[in-house]
Amino acid sequence: MLTRVLNTRNKFNVICHFFGYQARGSLPFKVDCDYAYVLGHICYHIMADGLNGYMATVTNLKSPSNKWHYGAAPVTAMLSVNHDGRYMACSRKGSNVYLWKH
Repeated sequence: MLTRVLNTRNKFNVICHFFGYQARGSLPFKVDCDYAYVLGHICYHIMADGLNGYMATVTNLKSPSNKWHYGAAPVTAMLSVNHDGRYMACSRKGSNVYLWKH
């Protein structure tokens, strides 16, 4: 039956696409797993406390995971208010991140 159905339909054309780095990944390190677990745990507490508009934060990541500092920050803390005369608009504060020392 499948052969009959395939013969009555249009021909199937294969399209090749190279995904490159888009489909690559690696197994997570222990620090990745710990970080994801901690973020989920903080989010649970944010929701359990009924907070809205907060994001989970983890600091002191250079130390072992038992010395990390956990918290929640309002999303509005990352925004700035711009006035253009008639309207007020919120935008994200920009900052430069340098990955290598010059």
